[in-house]
Amino acid sequence: RELSAKQQSVREEERTRVAREIHDELGAVLTAIKFDLSWTAESIGKKAEFAEVFSGLDSAIRSIKQICTSLRPSILDDLGLLAAIEWQAGAFSGRTGIVCKLVHDSHAPEVFRSVSTDIFRIFQETLTNIARHAYATRVDIGFQVRKGKLILSVADNGVGIQSGANSKSLGILGMRERAKSIGGKLVVEPGKFGGTRVLLEIPLEGKKPRGASASSIP
Repeated sequence: RELSAKQQSVREEERTRVAREIHDELGAVLTAIKFDLSWTAESIGKKAEFAEVFSGLDSAIRSIKQICTSLRPSILDDLGLLAAIEWQAGAFSGRTGIVCKLVHDSHAPEVFRSVSTDIFRIFQETLTNIARHAYATRVDIGFQVRKGKLILSVADNGVGIQSGANSKSLGILGMRERAKSIGGKLVVEPGKFGGTRVLLEIPLEGKKPRGASASSIP
């Protein structure tokens, strides 16, 4: 478990580093090019002729922001896990048209950044699986604390999980491995009224940061 946790931590650190370098280096270069080109176009009175070039630069800058966000959402570091889950659910709903409803406790405990990252990645993969396989129109998300455990549940109203998919899906196996690496448990099961439910339970007692500072869930 410790080796797996270390590998996950190293991967996330590398994601963060790459996202920062792309944003700071490539993003800054493209922004500078846009401003320089805009100044040149205005000075020669040809700004209209450069409209397509400006549009292409804007598109490239947006793509860089999206890539950086997918590598490491800044909201996870800045505002915490719950805010990141709310943001991801909203982005998923906007992209797919699938309605997402989030129910959460008004007061949530302190969660170390490294653990928050693993929980968030599991949530991301769950939504990805729903988009790819579920044919769902609604997703209900629960984020609560019960008996010393942080519980994240994601239930959809789709076609349901196929027999044997639990043990064969690389995505589900990866989610289980992440959960295990932080002392948690992941269950994927048929929903009570159809569809599929993913249930993640993380014990909160005795959690230690893996070389990271603690962050509070708002």
